[in-house]
This record gives sequence, structure tokens and C-alpha cells, in this order.
Amino acid sequence: MGLDSWHPTSGTRLTGRKNTYQRLIVRDHQLVAVPTPPPATDWDFPAPLGAQPVTCVPLSEIILIARHLKPAAMTSYMNLKPLADLKAADSPAPEAVDSRGRSSQSFVLDVRATISGETRRATAAGQDIYAVSAPLIVTACLRLLEANQPPTGVRAPGELFDARSFLAALAPDIEVRYG
Repeated sequence: MGLDSWHPTSGTRLTGRKNTYQRLIVRDHQLVAVPTPPPATDWDFPAPLGAQPVTCVPLSEIILIARHLKPAAMTSYMNLKPLADLKAADSPAPEAVDSRGRSSQSFVLDVRATISGETRRATAAGQDIYAVSAPLIVTACLRLLEANQPPTGVRAPGELFDARSFLAALAPDIEVRYG
């Protein structure tokens, strides 16, 4: 995950204070605790972010993807700038800069998956990551309600929806590229 900045909402700050569970990554097909110190590297994000230092910041995606795809290894990273913004007590809350109420913050979710030595990449980018969350949830709910036979039990989103059509439904709010 790459963000040009992070102007956290009060809800994000509250979640950060309350959400102190142990972070997990996948190694040898198992969920394991993030080592200390956490993995760090450089990531070559698409423009405009470009190459950035990143650190391991696993969120719920690790558990969801591990449940659905059973990867041998999986680590999620975030660039350092938004993490510094998040930690700074004086970081401002997001401010609307357009008629849709979106902030100027931009994001890139850049995924690389390697299977049998072949690496594939998918990238989703847009403005105001908070403004993308609600459409994601609403789109998922509508698709579940419209299903002839709604699924039962706990499911990862990737088990329920075709990724390409799901992300296409969010256009023009996000740009998606595959490679």
C-alpha cells in the first residue's frame, strides 16, 4: 500500500488505539506473528509514488487472503510517509477538496504474486482511500442481496466475487491495471 500522505480521521485514530492485536503474516502456509523487527524493503510503486522504503503493516487482508488462496508466503507493506503522518498527533483530519467530498490524498494498492516462478501484478489507485471504502462495502452488499442463492457462512471477498468485475464496478473512482 502506498499513500502520498495520511490525514487520519478520528475513527482511524481510535481504531489504532484499540486495535492492538498481534499482526500476522504467512510463512510456510501458516499464519505467524510478524517478526521483530518487522520486514522492510524498498517497493517500486507506479508513478507518481515511485520507489519508496516500506515496512510490514499487515491488516485484515492477510487473514482474508490466507483463508481463500492458501499462499505459501505473504507479507503486506506500507510506505513510511503515511505511517509517520498517522503517528504525528498534529496530522490534520482529511479535508474535502472536490464536489464529491474527497480529500486530496492519493493511494496505490500494488500487488505482486509469484506462482511457479511467474510474477503477476495488479494495481488499484485513486484519490482519497476513505472515499473508496464505502463504495467497496456497498457494492459487496448489493451483490450479496442480488444473488439468487446468497452464500452462507464466513467467506473472504475473493471467494464471493470475481475480482475484475468487482473492481470495474468501482470505476471511475479507482484505476485498475493488470500485468
